[in-house]
Amino acid sequence: MTGIDVSKSYLDVYAGNEIRRYKNEREGWKALVTETEGPYVIEATGIYHIPAARFLWQQRETVYVVSPLQVRRYAQAIMTRNKTDALDARVIVEYATAAKGNLRPWTPLDADLSAIRVLVNYARGTVQQSTANGNRLHTIRFAYPERAEAIVETVKTLRNTGRRLYREALRVGYENPTIAQWIDNMTDVSGIGERVAITVVAYGGNLERFEHAKAFAAYTGLTPMRKQSGDKEGQARISKMGPGALRQAFFIAARVAVIRDERYRNFYERKRGEGKAHLVALTAISRKLAEVAWKKAVGRL
Repeated sequence: MTGIDVSKSYLDVYAGNEIRRYKNEREGWKALVTETEGPYVIEATGIYHIPAARFLWQQRETVYVVSPLQVRRYAQAIMTRNKTDALDARVIVEYATAAKGNLRPWTPLDADLSAIRVLVNYARGTVQQSTANGNRLHTIRFAYPERAEAIVETVKTLRNTGRRLYREALRVGYENPTIAQWIDNMTDVSGIGERVAITVVAYGGNLERFEHAKAFAAYTGLTPMRKQSGDKEGQARISKMGPGALRQAFFIAARVAVIRDERYRNFYERKRGEGKAHLVALTAISRKLAEVAWKKAVGRL
């Protein structure tokens, strides 16, 4: 088994008890395949791991892509104190060996899912910039009112760009029969509109790869995780192991569902009556919506 720690420029590789470094480009990937043996375990690093993982997959190699958070927690569990790229590559192998029964071979998203993820990524970033700049408008209007109009136009441009990118992502989705069915089915769920649905597709990937709804909910990071030590029972918190954008999408859906759907509003009020905090109650609804959305999307409901 070969472990790969990824950066934008290099792959630090642990193979055969040796540490090697390859450029994160096609010639480096070719050398990697020639000089090492699979299966390959790659730590997900933004988008920088994707081209190398895709190349290895195209060479018919078995590839596992693992979560940085899970690897980091494993390193903490075995009390690894130092952190270097070379050491990280070795820890990746050790983690994969320990978790092998729970790992699944990676396959690249198809072209449409890849395009949707990129478009939604940019759309979210643009909308966030628009919101941040809009929140600063009051200071400009107060101190430099004559300059405010230029900022207002910038906010409008960013907002419109974000909307256009979301529409383009939806256009790609609706042109793919399978993805179109997922979106149509998910928008039947309370609180889930097209923007939330396309975000779920963007960060959930191939929804049919999950065996059941609880597996999808676990992927979102909305499932509870409790820490226990001796007689001390720690407070349960969500794992946060999945994409943050995916959790945010279901939180948005939960807020809407509480307002528009009596069932979820009653559930929210019951949780609050039990002494649960506002965010805890919304998290519980988010998790429920994640499971229902997955079942609807893939026809299990």
